[in-house]
Amino acid sequence: MNMLDLTFYGDDFTGSTDVMEALALAHVPVALFTEPPTKAQIHDFQFKNTFFSMQKLRAVGVAGISRSLNREQMQATLPAIFEKLAALNAKFFHYKVCSTFDSSPGIGSIGQAIDIASEYFESELIPLLVGMPKLNRFVVFGNLFARVQETTYRLDRHPTMSKHPITPMDESDILLHLSKQTKKEGFLIDVLQLEDRQKNLTQLLDKAKSAGKKIVLFDTLSPTHLNLIGKGLNAYFPTSNQLIVGSSAVATALFPEKENEAQRAKTAIGKAKKMIAMSGSCSPVAAEQILYAQQIGFKTIAIDTVRLLNEQESASEQERLMRLASESKNDYLPIIFYSALGPNDPSLPLVKQIPHGQERLPILLGKLLKDLVLRYKPDRVISAGGDTSGKITRLLEIDALEFLAELTAGSPFCLTHAQRKEFDNLQIALKGGQNGKKSFYQEAYEGVKY
Repeated sequence: MNMLDLTFYGDDFTGSTDVMEALALAHVPVALFTEPPTKAQIHDFQFKNTFFSMQKLRAVGVAGISRSLNREQMQATLPAIFEKLAALNAKFFHYKVCSTFDSSPGIGSIGQAIDIASEYFESELIPLLVGMPKLNRFVVFGNLFARVQETTYRLDRHPTMSKHPITPMDESDILLHLSKQTKKEGFLIDVLQLEDRQKNLTQLLDKAKSAGKKIVLFDTLSPTHLNLIGKGLNAYFPTSNQLIVGSSAVATALFPEKENEAQRAKTAIGKAKKMIAMSGSCSPVAAEQILYAQQIGFKTIAIDTVRLLNEQESASEQERLMRLASESKNDYLPIIFYSALGPNDPSLPLVKQIPHGQERLPILLGKLLKDLVLRYKPDRVISAGGDTSGKITRLLEIDALEFLAELTAGSPFCLTHAQRKEFDNLQIALKGGQNGKKSFYQEAYEGVKY
């Protein structure tokens, strides 16, 4: 097997498909697995799409759920995965985190993940790229900003991330936030240094090394910065298994999209014959998308999450939801199930009060979608919400995903690889709660034209 250019582990499923999209658009043959693949699996992998047909994999990812794990769960889960990925000996290993960097010392600790990864991917310096301009995420002087429509917020003032139900972000200074999760010291290469022609990246990285720093955070305000950083990192780290942490900005920097190659990675797909969507997100963006779908005639079904989580009422709630789906007047129109309608949905505090309710709910949503897929046999499936998407992908018994087509930035259409025929060759999109325009579900249903 030839040396891989990149291996990566995504701390949630939606973020993992985001990386896969960035690589595919840079014309890097890539597949996303649900478990670490063997060398034989990598060698034998066959693409279903046309633009990578007959090509061998150059990048391999594993879609994970560490963003939702506590410290004990991360310690029990990550070492075995990292050991297997390190054995593949790619040039770079990317630990993929969300571009909103939401994490805490106790849940989804990025610092702990870095500490564990460092045992398997020995690296003198660990580059950290978080800002992704394409997704309206920016890092300036070490602080993270995110845009909502026309307004750009510092992350600790962001209307959604500052109120995240599990990992609310109360700090926008990335290195300060990270210092609560790891003892490894950070070094910032800011926007002024990046644009100073008197300094090159090698000098700045050498400065970080001589200062005894370990984690090097880069400001990323524009695509130009990513191109500059990518060229510098490719030149500075010539050996294998170099650890890099960050959002899909890492893939974009290391493998810049070339217009002529990206065009070859564009596939047109038509309108879905039957589309079922499951939203487990409580973001205002997700709510707006559901309401818009409702307005244009799509069937939207609210899940009574309290009843679903109640052992005595769960079965009857699932039966109710199945019955509502079967009562759809237009069989060809999409059906969207949702667990919450925005951050102020009255069910959210009730779910929080139920023992392990927040952990159990994504699993129940995944089981519900699995039953829906088996009964209604859709050709297109949509999942909104990182935790929900992780559970859904595993419950659908998917072995791997490959890129199919662009849908919305960071949330592409994918094709499934599964042993069970009911779950094989499905068109699936895993969407972060905050991704996409209000017409997202309409776009997902109608497909992609070029």
